[in-house]
Amino acid sequence: MGRRTTTTRTPKRDRRKPVRIGVRFATDAAAMIAVDDVAEPGEVVRAGVVGHIAALILGLGRAALVRVQEVDGAVFADVLTPPSRDPADLVDRIRDQVAAGGPTANPELLEVTGDGLLPGEDVQVAPVLQTVTAHEDGTARALVDSSELGATGQVMLFGAVSGTTILARRP
Repeated sequence: MGRRTTTTRTPKRDRRKPVRIGVRFATDAAAMIAVDDVAEPGEVVRAGVVGHIAALILGLGRAALVRVQEVDGAVFADVLTPPSRDPADLVDRIRDQVAAGGPTANPELLEVTGDGLLPGEDVQVAPVLQTVTAHEDGTARALVDSSELGATGQVMLFGAVSGTTILARRP
């Protein structure tokens, strides 16, 4: 009889579905994390959980359904997405519009910054033109075409998780 060979294949993930990330706190200090029911090695300290999840989502490059179970049994869930395009993409997009005879011949870009946000949280830029991701230090930066601001010339940054709201006016 011939030799029988067994191969194990890692199932391909359906890129249309979000990845499932589970976070379970067995103690107040550390959590176990699993991606699509496959445990990540070791525990992650509470302060490092957000960064760990952000790194997973960046590495996967797609949305993730994140479910967090606290020590007391409370469960929180949210769908998190990888960061939107680099702000430099906005400049390229406007240049392409201008080259094609688009609506803005001389775009005036306004840089909006804010602080007090949670590291890794999505920050809404209103009118909701784009979503950016807060940096590790809790700050966010967005480039906005001032022609999209309307009569008030105001932009609002809103932290989707922290609830932090920053209102900036055109200088």
